[in-house]
Amino acid sequence: MIVLKTERLFIRQLKEIDFQDSIEHRMDPEVCKYISKPMTIKEVFQFVIKHSKAWKGNINERLALGVILRNEDKLIGELMVKYKNKTNNIVEIGFRFNKKYHSMGYAFEATQALIYHLFINLKVNKIIGICDTRNIASYSLMQKLGMVKTTKIMKETMIDGIPTYQMEYFISKRIWMDKFNKINETINQEKK
Repeated sequence: MIVLKTERLFIRQLKEIDFQDSIEHRMDPEVCKYISKPMTIKEVFQFVIKHSKAWKGNINERLALGVILRNEDKLIGELMVKYKNKTNNIVEIGFRFNKKYHSMGYAFEATQALIYHLFINLKVNKIIGICDTRNIASYSLMQKLGMVKTTKIMKETMIDGIPTYQMEYFISKRIWMDKFNKINETINQEKK
């Protein structure tokens, strides 16, 4: 089971007690605009129950992680992980946050911690993220995390009845380690 802590956040598998907080972002048309159709209360309940069960790490099996504000014990969003290729250790990640907590750095903080965990503890070799071409906030976050847009053309999909195109970003462990090492070198030089 994945349990992560950052300065402001606690990240762990979704639990049944997260149902009420999950309603706030899973039923919100603004949050869902580029991801999926907003859920009904019944669909949110079924989603939380389904993703509260043990994750086996099978191909395309989603692990839903609740992002909890440590000082309020409130679920403010979710991260998603699923294996796309177990032989080569490639995973896809995703994120969805309550709009009340946008532009506060929580998505970056949580996703950065998840990426670290995936590369260091789960020995993942490559992480991909997919987002709607119109979702500036999502692809900006992936770029800030060091992810790079692929040249892969994603086919047209439908989100809540609207045709859309998606793009894929990725970061490999090697690229991430190079970036991570440069950051540490800079920090160490500043301390001298």
